[in-house]
Amino acid sequence: MVGSLSLNEIRDSSTKELIAGLRERRFSLLKSLGFKKLRAGMIMTGFVCRMIVFLTGLRKAVRRAGSSGLRYSDPARKRIRKLLQIVTPVDRIGAFPHPDEGMVVGFNHPSLGEILRFIYICIVEYRHRRNLFPVNLPWYEALMPIADELEAIGIYITPILTPSTRAKMAKEADEETMKVIDELARGFNVRYLDDCVEFIRSEDNIWIAPSATRQATVFKTVGMMNGSEAIAPQTMTLVATGLVRSKVENCTFLSACVIPPRKFKRGLNLFREYRIGVGKTMTMQDARENVRKRCEKNTGRMFEYMYLMNISEALIKYGGSRFICPGA
Repeated sequence: MVGSLSLNEIRDSSTKELIAGLRERRFSLLKSLGFKKLRAGMIMTGFVCRMIVFLTGLRKAVRRAGSSGLRYSDPARKRIRKLLQIVTPVDRIGAFPHPDEGMVVGFNHPSLGEILRFIYICIVEYRHRRNLFPVNLPWYEALMPIADELEAIGIYITPILTPSTRAKMAKEADEETMKVIDELARGFNVRYLDDCVEFIRSEDNIWIAPSATRQATVFKTVGMMNGSEAIAPQTMTLVATGLVRSKVENCTFLSACVIPPRKFKRGLNLFREYRIGVGKTMTMQDARENVRKRCEKNTGRMFEYMYLMNISEALIKYGGSRFICPGA
């Protein structure tokens, strides 16, 4: 049975120690903080992911490979690709680039379903690269039983606390607990940015939703789209700024658009086809020039607005304009 930590134990532990404990399933931070319902909400998603690993024989393949790692040509890897193609079908529109440098892929995030579709794309398109996904803490804990198997096929996850999850916690937690939660969130963010720098320097990929949480449209409001309201969060700017400050020389920033099926749910939408389109790219020079530059009406950083507009342009191009902003 997964254990718990006291608030003092969480407070006195480093982010590295907490992530290691989650990885080894020695405790649950959600359970420790009193949010069993948040943890239970991801049970079915975690079960589906574990079943995919079980049905493809990936776990046996990883154990058989041992310290030598899983070969890219391993039959289990091919089986997981075929199973995902059936269970989480995706129609890819446009050619995904293969730059000789690290790549950040930013996409709209209307449901959980596109994450499994992007994992399929990673397996097919980028099997010789590592692919980093920031994952909300409830899903992170649900996926820990198959963390080794995910990494064997090039999928790496790191925990974050999304704004929507923090808001849910704030409704129930007392002041002391919220202080610990905010410390956790800051620690996760620092770890994530460090990972981003390391992945890009190693010429690997990072996959990010600018909204940082599930959101029906690219822009929350028409005002954000036309520049009269502040855009929040500034996710892409945060990552790009971290790369700039770390003096990363080269990086490709790709925009991708997600068009889910009609009448989709916020979950995985199994056996229903998504359309994922390839949009414009930006360079590290674009990032250096625009992460500090403010939008005309001082509503955020220009880099963030440019990224969201690139995703929006891709949605228009591929028939998904209704996902740009409410009422579109």
